[in-house]
Amino acid sequence: TRMTVGVDAKDYTGEAFYASFIIYGHRVGKRELGDARKLVPANNFLKRGFDAVKDLVPQMTKEIWLELIEAAVKE
Repeated sequence: TRMTVGVDAKDYTGEAFYASFIIYGHRVGKRELGDARKLVPANNFLKRGFDAVKDLVPQMTKEIWLELIEAAVKE
């Protein structure tokens, strides 16, 4: 089983537009200024959140599934 949460290049459109700026970083100012614009560094909060719980999730998922299966069997 696999689950993916995140943004990527396609998310520079729609409701997740600004999330991409935060995760990948961006430059402030008019594009015509090029590299003279101030760089706002990337802040990949999704990866840090994932890294903080990645070892806990498989066991938690297993426990929840077992509880749900046991509840369904009792019905």
